[in-house]
Amino acid sequence: MKRLLLTGATGLIGREIPVFLKNEEFDVFALTRNTGALAKDSFFTPVRCNLFDGDSVRRVLKETKADYLLHLAWDTTPGVYLHSPQNEHWRKASLNLLENFAKAGGRRAVFAGTCLEYARCDGPLAESHPLDPRAAYAEEKCRLNAQACAFCRENGLSYSWGRIFYAYGRGEHPSRLIPDILNCARSNTTLNVRTSSLRRDYIYSKDVALAFSKLLASRCEGDVNISTGTAVSIEDIVRTAFELLRLPLKAYFKNEDSGQFPLILGDNSKLKKETGFTPRYSLREALAEIIRQSE
Repeated sequence: MKRLLLTGATGLIGREIPVFLKNEEFDVFALTRNTGALAKDSFFTPVRCNLFDGDSVRRVLKETKADYLLHLAWDTTPGVYLHSPQNEHWRKASLNLLENFAKAGGRRAVFAGTCLEYARCDGPLAESHPLDPRAAYAEEKCRLNAQACAFCRENGLSYSWGRIFYAYGRGEHPSRLIPDILNCARSNTTLNVRTSSLRRDYIYSKDVALAFSKLLASRCEGDVNISTGTAVSIEDIVRTAFELLRLPLKAYFKNEDSGQFPLILGDNSKLKKETGFTPRYSLREALAEIIRQSE
């Protein structure tokens, strides 16, 4: 079995990844500050570790002697994370994790990035597209990727950076788009959608988990978009959710100028070609599953 260190095992993507990593024959050690937060049937071996504690990281890396590292952990609390000074601390802790992974004999590292690193574009974003991060979160992710890539190249490690597009799934923060839509619909509250025409590449958390498991097991190097290759509007999501809930549509659609990019769409051809990834869920199928699980 291949030995893997995983961070972010209790997050939106991490909680969906156990079955996919098991299929790829990984023996997984999940680094977490709260071992009790991991599901008992997660197939993970919980390992208590504080990523911001250098001594703790060094000890765990020496003990586990993992060949692979999948780093998903980061603070993405809505309304806070984009401009939080904590992003710099996450970057430094992430680089320290990678350095200790290499010292312990690690061979391949896969880190999670974000589509917010890209500059504005009116069409699909390929990995070669220019970068222009406009928030501390994206800026620190960009810096981490550059530093991690250089470190891996200098030290002979295989490395890949998975840029996640608009992930959604079960257990999201109540203020996120999908939970907000469902809560308003079920409470019979009119939903005020100010930017209904914005189109985004939304990808279900289970498909993100599948993509990362395939990326990890592949020989793919460098930046890779984790996306569906299809964009949908916020209005389409609202209408689909109400239809699946079998409730009359109560929403007020507007197209206010928010300063946001009208389209954010990922070109996922590299991911598909080099890992064999194909999304398993359409938006409708994913929303239907989320609704069933939340009833």
